[in-house]
Parts: sequence; C-alpha cells; structure tokens
Amino acid sequence: MIKRILNYCHQQTEQWQLDQLHQIHLNDIELYTPTADGNTIIKWNELFALYNVEDHQKEVTYALINSVSKDTRLTDKFDFSKIQSLTNSKGFGRRYSINGSWFKDIAEWGKAMYSGRHLSNLNEHDWANNIAHIEQEGFTKSHPLHISYYAWYGRFECGNSGGSHHAAAVSSQIRYQQFQYHRQAEVTAHTTNPEYIQELEQQGFYLFLISGFGYAHKISHEKIASDHIIGEHITERFYTIPLNGSTPNNTQIMIIRKEDLKIKARTFEKWYHTQLKMGKLVRLQEVMEDTSKYCTTPYLHEFNYLKLGDPSNTNDLKVKEMEKNTSD
Repeated sequence: MIKRILNYCHQQTEQWQLDQLHQIHLNDIELYTPTADGNTIIKWNELFALYNVEDHQKEVTYALINSVSKDTRLTDKFDFSKIQSLTNSKGFGRRYSINGSWFKDIAEWGKAMYSGRHLSNLNEHDWANNIAHIEQEGFTKSHPLHISYYAWYGRFECGNSGGSHHAAAVSSQIRYQQFQYHRQAEVTAHTTNPEYIQELEQQGFYLFLISGFGYAHKISHEKIASDHIIGEHITERFYTIPLNGSTPNNTQIMIIRKEDLKIKARTFEKWYHTQLKMGKLVRLQEVMEDTSKYCTTPYLHEFNYLKLGDPSNTNDLKVKEMEKNTSD
C-alpha cells in the first residue's frame, strides 16, 4: 500500500512526467511543395471555413475564421499564363504513372506531355485546337473563369470541370512559344491574418502543426497515431484539423486549451518548446506567416511504368511537317 502511494506521488513529479514526454518521438512534419495539382496546396480559407470549425469553442471558431480574408474582383483581361494550378484533373493523384501532381505548375506539365493525335502543343495549329477545346470543356466562355489567388504562395489556381490536359498544353505554349491568351475572370484573393492566432495563444491555447504519426514506448513499440500519443500523455481534449492532400504523412493542425492539460502546464511547455526547437512541432501562427517556408516535400508516388518518348519533340515535329506536306 505504501509502495503504491509512493509510486503515485513520484508519477506526479515534474521530472517523471518530463521523462515520459521525452520518450515521445514524433515523425517530421511534411507539407508538399505546391504543384499543378491544386489538392497539394494548403488552403487556409477552406481549412478555416465555418463548416470546418463551427464545432470548436466560440473563441477558437472566431479566431480561425477571421485569420483569413478574401477580396473578389472581376477583370476582363486575365492573363491565362498566371494560372499555375487547377482544381480537377484525371491526370492528378496516385494513378501509378507520372502525372500533373509531379510538376510545379501546369505549364511545366504541358511541356512534359508527349504529342499525340488528340493532344499536341507543338505549333500554331495545335494552339488553335487547344484553345477551341478548353473553351468547350472545363473553361467555357459562357461565364468568367473562377480564379483563386493564395497570397501565402503568390499562386493562382483556376477552378475547372475538365479540359485540364489541354489547359496545360495552352499554358506551355504561352510560356515557350510566346502565344498570348486572356479571359474574363472572377479573381478572389485570399490573405492571412495570423494576429488572430496570436491572440488565441494569449488566451491560453496552443495551436501547432504535428505529424500524423510517432512513437511512444509507454504505449507501443510500433508507429502509432499522434492523436493517441497526445491523448495518453498530455490531454484527452483537443481539436484537430487535417491538412488533407497537402501532406504525405497526415500532418495536421492541433489545438489544445491550457486548462484541459492533464499534466502541469509548466511541464508541458518545457516539452512543447523543446519540440518546437527540434522542428517536430511548428506554431500555426508561424506557418501562416510564411507558409512556403514549410512546404518543401516533393510530391512522389510509386508508378508501374514510364513511357520513354522523344523529350525534344524532334520526331513529332518532323511527323507534323510530313502530315502538312501530304495534306497540301
């Protein structure tokens, strides 16, 4: 009985609790470098939309919603070459072949495509075909383009319902063959207001990014979810907001209220600041202030085959010239 009491008292000491916390080994935070695939982009405006945060405490919901602002304007001559990402494509994602998600923008993706009978970007004839295609599918002229500008990346994304491959071909021809193309567009600029996050911290909240997985030997010698680790060692009451397609390892936002800690705040903060120095955790405010700094993981996936063609398109150009001469 006395031994159990002494053991319990020992477990309440700061040193014992710190020793337990120091046995936690979190995986690195990983966020994708933005690509032609809009799903790889962190979109604070969507993450903190009311439908995503309305179940949080009132002050948390208020701060998150107001941490992103938007301004929408209509322009009649939007330069199509500014578009770097698209919202939809069958050529995005883990489809076991090289696709648009691998490229930093749609112009580079278009440049890497091999020319074929239905899609090509080698000459003026191709240009006319590509423009005609996108104006009929995915980028119709019946309404303005819907453009999102993410100030934290300095990046433009276009909402589309199809036509992604031909749009990439158009973009590549603008960049490498000096064509021009302008459209009417509704441009919504999204900017961050990280001071709202700072105010929330001052009210006794911890807001940070954490990898989806880690190790804690008290619980298991196998990799386990970070949620499980935090719940076991730190608090059973916390919020998480997943970053979805912008991370390969389920990195997420975690929000903890100081009064919900089941260990002493001073003990937690010693561990917390150690993890911040190691880069295993990053304050949400810092990521919102300089998002690009933390988005450095290249998009990769396994693939089954790689088609090797003519990267310089020399043979494709010769074939097109022959076809032209034959038709003449």
